[in-house]
Amino acid sequence: MLTFRTAWRAAFIEYNNAKEFLVYAHSSEDMKNVYNQLVSISKRVSGDLSLKIAYDDNVRYPMQWYTRHFTNRYDFDKQITKTLRDYPIIMVGQENFDKIGPVVGNNYYMYTYKRMWWPTEDYRQWNWPNIRNAITNPAMRSALWQIWLNRDYTEYAALSGRSDLNLATWEPSNSMRLYIRKDLTAQLWEFGAAPQAAEVVKEDPYKAGTISLEPVKVVANLNDKPFNAPRGLAVAADGSFFVADSRNNQIVHFDKDGNFLNSWGSPSGTMDINSPDGTFNEPWGVAVGADGRVYVTDTWNHRIQVFNPDGSFVTKWGSFTVNGQVDGFWGPRGIAIDQANRVYVTDTGKQRVVVFDSNGNYLTQFGSRGLDLGQLDEPVGLAIASDGRVFIADAWNNRVATFKPNADGSFMAEKTWDVDAWSSQSLEDKPFLALGANDDVYVTDPAGGRVLHFDKDGNFIQLWGGFDNTYLMGIINGIVISEDGHIWVTDATNNAVLEFALPKK
Repeated sequence: MLTFRTAWRAAFIEYNNAKEFLVYAHSSEDMKNVYNQLVSISKRVSGDLSLKIAYDDNVRYPMQWYTRHFTNRYDFDKQITKTLRDYPIIMVGQENFDKIGPVVGNNYYMYTYKRMWWPTEDYRQWNWPNIRNAITNPAMRSALWQIWLNRDYTEYAALSGRSDLNLATWEPSNSMRLYIRKDLTAQLWEFGAAPQAAEVVKEDPYKAGTISLEPVKVVANLNDKPFNAPRGLAVAADGSFFVADSRNNQIVHFDKDGNFLNSWGSPSGTMDINSPDGTFNEPWGVAVGADGRVYVTDTWNHRIQVFNPDGSFVTKWGSFTVNGQVDGFWGPRGIAIDQANRVYVTDTGKQRVVVFDSNGNYLTQFGSRGLDLGQLDEPVGLAIASDGRVFIADAWNNRVATFKPNADGSFMAEKTWDVDAWSSQSLEDKPFLALGANDDVYVTDPAGGRVLHFDKDGNFIQLWGGFDNTYLMGIINGIVISEDGHIWVTDATNNAVLEFALPKK
């Protein structure tokens, strides 16, 4: 009868919780409840199981099995990036609770559940004095009897001063969090929140430092031909500057006053690294070396091309590969050159920065996809400080990231600071940055038509643009600072290059 009673309780009463010693590590009943919620939500909004859901490597067990019939599920392993915002349902385990915060922000509701639990493991700490006490102490004998016979931990918890031996607080256990995007819950009255007051508009963190600033010069034509989505800019030693006129597939050279000097380039007609020299497929970045040569990121030909200032071709390098080749690009955009004439390229599609010598020989690389320090997500603009530090517009992580050089030529992640911008994931809205006096950092906010100014440590100084000026800037991509401290930016919407002079302090 005792054996029958124990078997019955193990199979039909305590089978799904952590009190039963005959079951070791297993998922809690919460996981079935989560699954049932996902099914209900998906059928409500789509009529089938096509709801987009994402889960990490912690939640893979047991959700990989439970969600096997969902057609749009995504196992993102450990790769937490802001692209997860495309998923109205996100599930993460305890290891990623802190990391997921910048992704979900205030746009998701959060629910915490027990994912797995284990029977109590107090036996791991038992020794002879404990065993002697369990035998000789009537209260402890009674408490252990209740656990053995009825899986009742009440007396044992009281004697041990434990508050984690009821199912609500049980330890050892492992939790998970379910995030449901607010625009989804608004469609589900039984899951959604009660009616609320109108949402408070978020205060602009840059409001106090916003200034009104009109361009002192607008360059909209080049030799009687208009720009077509100008992007990156670079200043030469003589003060002249070069513009990557992306959709005209050419590089344009102006003197320091914005007067047209020359241009070169033509469409390649293909997306091929073997396209003819001097042809382009939407060039985005341009830089000038100490030798005066002009380096161009030929973005969708996935290569770098080098020219003399007159436009004569010098050399090229690169190939289109996703993995397995150190100099293989996937949509390079930003480019910068340090004092030693080393060439830094943001390989945007592969979430890294690659460093070459001036002839295109590979030296090193740094960065990988993710949110952690040292990781990047859609890096675009970059600039090199006089001490060798690299500042990067880490676009989809909404931050500026800095790396410092090591003695062996490698780079170490140093710090990041958030930028309240860059929320768009359009292929047009790619931010660049430039360094001014004292390594102050100027970054473009393409979608907002703004320029933000920080000191080298990320403290906000001022902002201009937006919608409070006579000239309304469109998509602002490239930015460069001339020797006289004036700031030039490209306006890819209005097809112009703008010059600004900051007010004297």
